[in-house]
Amino acid sequence: MLRKGHDVTLIGTGGPLFNCLEAAKSLQADGISAEVINAACIKPLDEELLIQSAGKTGHVVTVEDHTVAGGLGGAVAELLRRRAADADEAAGRSRIRRIMAI
Repeated sequence: MLRKGHDVTLIGTGGPLFNCLEAAKSLQADGISAEVINAACIKPLDEELLIQSAGKTGHVVTVEDHTVAGGLGGAVAELLRRRAADADEAAGRSRIRRIMAI
């Protein structure tokens, strides 16, 4: 983790990680605290770190420098969907409203 925050989680790798850090600075000026995670240094993905951060902030943005389907964003979305669905099923509820990739 490169920066701790509590409002949104920004996950990036490589060059776009700089964009994540710059975005975190800009968001801070607006009173939004962004957590920044370097996914390249946690291979295989540290699922518990990502789930913990997503649970803490409630918002996740992945930043990549390619348009490959099933990249980092797909992996993170699938992880969060799977773990949230497991937790919801165990609790008898459904929280997932929408998972969207742009």
